[in-house]
Order: sequence, then structure tokens, then C-alpha cells
Amino acid sequence: QSVIANAVDQQTSTTEEIGARVDLASQISLDIVKRMAALSEVSDMTSRGSENTLEAANKLKDMAGNLNEYA
Repeated sequence: QSVIANAVDQQTSTTEEIGARVDLASQISLDIVKRMAALSEVSDMTSRGSENTLEAANKLKDMAGNLNEYA
């Protein structure tokens, strides 16, 4: 019976260790998902900023063209 009890204890310890590692992997995965979402948000903001910069540059180009007509 001692051998069986030791085997059960070993299996319990192994199962607990697997559970702890799965929990850690889950937490890391969640952290990765959060970081990817933040990266996506920053990417969207950068894209909008680029669009706004292009729009402003086009307006300046048009204004410069208008000024050249009067010069």
C-alpha cells in the first residue's frame, strides 16, 4: 500500500505542477493579447496621424499655389 500511496502522491504533485504551469501559460497569453490590442490601437492612432499630416500638407500646397497666383 505504501507504493500505491507514494504513486498517488507523485501523481497529485505532478497534476498540481501541470495546473500551475497551465495557469502561468494562460496569464502570459492574456498579457500577450492585451499588448497586441494596445499595439493595434497605437497603430490606428499613427495611421490617423499620418492621414491628418497628409491632409494638412495638401492644404498647405494648395495655399502655396494660391499665393503664387497673386505673387
